[in-house]
Amino acid sequence: KKVEADREGLIATEYIIASQDHKLLTGEFFDQGSTWSRLLESRGDGGVVLARFYPRGSLSVRWGLGPDDHYPHLGGRSSVGVKKA
Repeated sequence: KKVEADREGLIATEYIIASQDHKLLTGEFFDQGSTWSRLLESRGDGGVVLARFYPRGSLSVRWGLGPDDHYPHLGGRSSVGVKKA
């Protein structure tokens, strides 16, 4: 599913790997603390998957988000110019 031109939503595996890389470069995981990311290319029981990391590195994953669900601490992650095999 295309998010914008040259962008695609992430799957859970891509989110985890990118977040680990981000931790090595910045000292923090993606969405560390109070924010969540929609993983548009991942689905659970028909709903969009959400994910975030806690400061100690544990990962929280939830699913069931509907297409019209919007929350203040919910964003998205996409690949920008990354070619997928």
